[in-house]
Amino acid sequence: MRADDKINGLNSQITQQQEEIQRLENLDQSQKQLLNENNILKEQLTTFQEKTKQLQDDIQEKQNEINHHQVIIKELEDTMKQMSSKYEKIEKELEEKQNEIIQLNNIIEQLKENNELINDKYQQLTKSFEEKQNEIDQLKNQYSNNYRGKSTD
Repeated sequence: MRADDKINGLNSQITQQQEEIQRLENLDQSQKQLLNENNILKEQLTTFQEKTKQLQDDIQEKQNEINHHQVIIKELEDTMKQMSSKYEKIEKELEEKQNEIIQLNNIIEQLKENNELINDKYQQLTKSFEEKQNEIDQLKNQYSNNYRGKSTD
């Protein structure tokens, strides 16, 4: 039986070695699968890194645009303040000019009234002058008539 024991021992060793080979083949298959999955993960990581870089670039570009727009907004705000200040100044000047116009209109009205008074006075003086001139003419005529009448007598 020794030979049978040896055969059984050898068969047992062969079975163990076959199991070990199968286990190693399974490990090799698992290792290949893990390597394949690792390569896929590396590709995904590379893609993710590229997308991340692109997103960072896009974010930076948008930030630059935002900064540019903020500068424009600041300039517009400054311009608006200047325009508002100018508007207030112009509005004040306009109010002053309107007050001047009102004063000038009042002066014009006074001048019109004075002119009417002067015209009335002028007409009165003219009428009075004409009346006096008529009186003088009448006196001249009377004197002339009296003087002629005495010289013919």
